[in-house]
Amino acid sequence: MFQVCLRWNSYHSNMQNSFPSLLDTEQFVDVTLACEGRSLKCHKMILSSCSDYLADLLRENPCQHPIILMKDLKFWEVEALVKFMYRGEVNIAHDKLPQLLNAAEALQVKGLAGPSPSSQVSQTSNLLYNYISQCLWKILIYLYSFISTEHKITVTYTSNKAIVVSICSS
Repeated sequence: MFQVCLRWNSYHSNMQNSFPSLLDTEQFVDVTLACEGRSLKCHKMILSSCSDYLADLLRENPCQHPIILMKDLKFWEVEALVKFMYRGEVNIAHDKLPQLLNAAEALQVKGLAGPSPSSQVSQTSNLLYNYISQCLWKILIYLYSFISTEHKITVTYTSNKAIVVSICSS
């Protein structure tokens, strides 16, 4: 049978604009992340699609509006990771990068943490990828001390496991 493909050309840009707006206005929120006496209302769908750890946690605890206590994290870390999940990027002070990456690793945040053990990639490949990622982050942290604050460093993980680092003037 003959089929027609309908394509929404601005789909990705619409989602990229809509998700942060939903977070900022707290519309349709259905989960709360709490730590250090503060809380952040979010959406299960966004958190679970960006974090294997949170996806497993939410799947195992099917409450209508759970409150997840993040006892080992700082509120600024949770807030920065949530912004990263909703916007695809976040700006933080370079001296806080190691802490944020540790928090991202703990929550298995896609795009900041290494691939999850359940992925199709072999365990040896995962170990090598994680080792290279850790070395790269150490090099970047070292480089930060030589780069002026007018520069922006962007690190991108591509779908084929490539790591792209760009340094440019703000």
